[in-house]
Amino acid sequence: MRSDNLDRRLTVLEAKRPDADRQETRTFLAKLTDEELRRLGDICLRTDEWQKEPTDEEACFLAELRTKYAT
Repeated sequence: MRSDNLDRRLTVLEAKRPDADRQETRTFLAKLTDEELRRLGDICLRTDEWQKEPTDEEACFLAELRTKYAT
């Protein structure tokens, strides 16, 4: 079962998307493991809130997620 903290992160990630994309985003995020979701949340926090570019390692992780869970 996902923790409340992960549910909050999911809600924050979804809120950043336009309404039309929310269902698609929820479907994609539901496929992620807890650890993947946690790491994605950390990357989003760092890049969105702190206005930083993703590191090479983070960019690679994001690309791997897209490839792994492409619909």
